[in-house]
Amino acid sequence: MSQGQTNPRWTLDQARRDVEALGSRARGSISVPTPSSASHTAKQVLVLLIPSPIQNILYPPTEPTSAVSPRPTAWLDGMRGIAALLVFFYHLSYSTHDVYTGWSEGYHDYLRLPFIKALYSGPAMVSLFFVLSGYALSYKPVKQMRSGEYDVLFSGLASSVFRRVVRLYLPCVASTLVIVVLIRLGFYSRTYELATDADRLQGTREHHAWRYDTTTEQLWIWIRSFSGFMNPFKETGLGKGIYMDGHLWTIPVEYVCS
Repeated sequence: MSQGQTNPRWTLDQARRDVEALGSRARGSISVPTPSSASHTAKQVLVLLIPSPIQNILYPPTEPTSAVSPRPTAWLDGMRGIAALLVFFYHLSYSTHDVYTGWSEGYHDYLRLPFIKALYSGPAMVSLFFVLSGYALSYKPVKQMRSGEYDVLFSGLASSVFRRVVRLYLPCVASTLVIVVLIRLGFYSRTYELATDADRLQGTREHHAWRYDTTTEQLWIWIRSFSGFMNPFKETGLGKGIYMDGHLWTIPVEYVCS
């Protein structure tokens, strides 16, 4: 055998020994988790799910954090949070009474007074949320355009097209799939009488999800509805909610407009 050539037999034997050594090290490193370690892991997961402000109160940092200058649009996050909270109040209110008519002749309820009605003025807050989101999303690209950073601009825009799909629609997949599970477990059947009671729900009565005969049919309806909901080129995916949750109609609008 000439110099520079390797022995195939030696290579195969050496590879076999390497694999056996790797396997023995892997077997030695595998251990069954103890109840204490499993409990510690579960605790870490639960702490991770707690909002950051509450985490800082329950578990204050041991070392002082370095001062980081806030983003130029950080103040908009607070405004969007307030707008989202008022939209939540709106959805809690509009099934029980007329939330669209303000203080006027024949409508002298205290909930219709100025400033009080603003606390559950959902449509106005949705518009405000769209305006704030549009400003926050446009600030950086416009700044890059004015500074002539076109390579970074196009790269960021192309990347955001795909990243925003995941950020916007993945939570919707999870939330609507939970609804499917609740429907199959019969929770929606128990509340059907209340959902269709015009005496107790005198305002907007939302669509009550129907329980189909089989789980396969229920999942198929969910998949079909979600496919149209995610498609930005179909009318069913723009400005219209998904069958399982009509409140999600803003998601395709935000994706298309961004």
